[in-house]
Amino acid sequence: QTEYNANVALKRRSPMNRVKIDYLGNFTETNSETIADNQRATAAWNRFLSDRFYVTPVYGELYRDPFQNIANRYTIGVGLGYDLVDTSKVDWSVDAGVAYQKTSFDDVPEEDAESTDSPALGLGTDYENKLTKWMEYFFKFNFSIVNEESSKYTHHLETGFEFDLWGDFDFDVTWIWDRIQEPQEMADGFEPEQDDFRMIFALSYKF
Repeated sequence: QTEYNANVALKRRSPMNRVKIDYLGNFTETNSETIADNQRATAAWNRFLSDRFYVTPVYGELYRDPFQNIANRYTIGVGLGYDLVDTSKVDWSVDAGVAYQKTSFDDVPEEDAESTDSPALGLGTDYENKLTKWMEYFFKFNFSIVNEESSKYTHHLETGFEFDLWGDFDFDVTWIWDRIQEPQEMADGFEPEQDDFRMIFALSYKF
């Protein structure tokens, strides 16, 4: 079995602006057969109107997972948010937004459309807590409500711990839960699972 995981998080903060870019990719092959292949890239620009309240002039996401019958799913929108807690140990923010989402399916029956689009209502939260000098807990959750053709509801959850090893190196334990309320049926009649769970153990570098 061969497994690759990549997780990149970039954030730049100034007194008035914050830009966040995240990427999460997974690939698993067993006995020369691919059993997992998914990628998620997100980006957001937050413009602060006060110490804690901000608007999001633009945010976007690209997601693909052929095993959930998603060749590509694009989301772009606007929103607003609020930093509930912003201290040296705890960061906690909540977001809400409206967006446009377009989904292209990997494999569909002849009578079904190969792609669909939908307005989307998105909500999310991002929580980080420095529990000790060497351990940090994190929790990220966002979900979207879309039309019936686009599966009604989707969410992405990441939670886990970062353990300081030495210098700028950490050991991360991450649990991930992706859910699609009504997955698109494939051409052979197979319906993908609603839930996709993953546990990732990784050595990371923070700068």
